[in-house]
Amino acid sequence: MIEGARRDVVKRLVRYASRDGHDLETGLFLLDAHGAPREDLRGYRRVLDAFGEELGKRMASRPMGRRRVDELVEYLAGEVGFAGPSDNFHHPDNIFLFRAIDRREGMPLTLCAIYRFVARRAGLRAELL
Repeated sequence: MIEGARRDVVKRLVRYASRDGHDLETGLFLLDAHGAPREDLRGYRRVLDAFGEELGKRMASRPMGRRRVDELVEYLAGEVGFAGPSDNFHHPDNIFLFRAIDRREGMPLTLCAIYRFVARRAGLRAELL
């Protein structure tokens, strides 16, 4: 069952990779689906939507610039509680986007992606360089 689900995900990944115009979020969720083929990942975009909506409300009263970025960090790290791995840095759960959302911890690059996705939903221009 799992191998069949993984084959389906690999087909979706290949189709996605062969297209023009890739979206990092979609690609990461496809990789998550390969690593955890039995997981229903659809709700995680709604979680990111909710984070972005809340951050957008908070930023509405802030002037453009650095203060809005500070609000992003204060909200996601301070209030929501996102942080780096607390114990086993190399554990696979620290790489998966959906696990990082559930556990509120992950590898630095995974957290950077989450920050970018939430920032964009809230109207901030954000890129990973």
